[in-house]
Amino acid sequence: MDKISRIMAMVIGLQLLLILVFWVGLDGELDQPGSLIELDGTQITTIEINDGENTVRLVRNSENWADGASVNDEFPADSVKIVDVLGKLLALESGWPVARTTAAHQRFEVGESNFQRRIDMIDSGGSVLATLFAGTSPGFGKVHARLLGEEDVFSVKLSNYEIASGVDDWLDKRLLAVDRDPVKISIKRPGSQADSLNRGEEFLWTWNGKKTDPEKVTDYIARFQNLRVLGIAKPQSESVTNQTSIELEFPQDTITLKFIETDEDEFVVTSTKIAGHYRMANYSVDRLLIKETDVIVIEEENVAEEKASLP
Repeated sequence: MDKISRIMAMVIGLQLLLILVFWVGLDGELDQPGSLIELDGTQITTIEINDGENTVRLVRNSENWADGASVNDEFPADSVKIVDVLGKLLALESGWPVARTTAAHQRFEVGESNFQRRIDMIDSGGSVLATLFAGTSPGFGKVHARLLGEEDVFSVKLSNYEIASGVDDWLDKRLLAVDRDPVKISIKRPGSQADSLNRGEEFLWTWNGKKTDPEKVTDYIARFQNLRVLGIAKPQSESVTNQTSIELEFPQDTITLKFIETDEDEFVVTSTKIAGHYRMANYSVDRLLIKETDVIVIEEENVAEEKASLP
C-alpha cells in the first residue's frame, strides 16, 4: 500500500470513529429520561382523580400528606397509600414519546374528553399545577400518559388501579380501630342479657365473673386495635331488631360500636368514635361477638370429666 492510500485509510477510519462517537453520545443523551411532571410535591395540597364518571378528592390536612388527609373533605384517607402514589406520579419518567397526534390521544385514551383517568394536582390557592391523563395499558404495570397542554404521549410505569377514583379505594380502612386497652367490654345481643368482660386488679380479666385465659383476652382486645372496614355503607335504620352492640369502656370515655346485619353477607357498622356508616365483613364481626367459651379458663377437672364421658 502506498503512502497516499495509507493516509486515505486513516482519514476514513478517523471519520468513522468520529461518527461512532457522535451517535453513541447522542443516543446516550436521548435515552436519558426526564421527569414527566416537574413539580415540588410540597406544593400539592389536593389531588382530584376522575374516571369520566366519578371523581374522588384527596385533601392534605397538614403540612405533610403523611400526617393526615381526607377523602372528599369527609372521611379519613389512607395517608400511606397517598404518599406512595404521589411519589410514583412525581417520579414518572418521560423517555421517548410513543405518539404525538390528536388521533393517538383518542386511540390511547389520553384525550381531554376521552381518558381512563384524569389527575389534577392542585395547590393551596386552588390553582391546578399539573393535569395528567392516563389511558390504555401497553403492558403489565404501564399506562399511556399525557400532560394537559402537551402533544407527546408516553408509556410510563403506573397502573390505573393505583389511581382509582372511588372513595373506598382511598378510605383509611382502620378508621374504627382503637389505640388503647379498655377496662371493660360489654356485648349486647338482641333479646338477651349483656355479656361483660371486666379488667380487675393486676389486669386479671373476668367474663361475667368467671376466670378467663389471659392470652385469649389479649388476642380478643387486639382485634379492636386491628379493626378494619371494607368501605362506606348506606345509612341503616336505627330501629332494626337484629342490631347488636359492643361498648368499650376506657378510664375517660366509652366507644360504642353498633352492628346491623345486611342481606349482602356483611354488616353495617357505626361507631361513636367517628361519624358515618361502614361496611364490615361477617368474619370480622364474628370475631368480635365472642361467647363465654372463647375466653374463659377450662378447668382441668372439667376437661377430665369431658374426656371420661366420651365414648
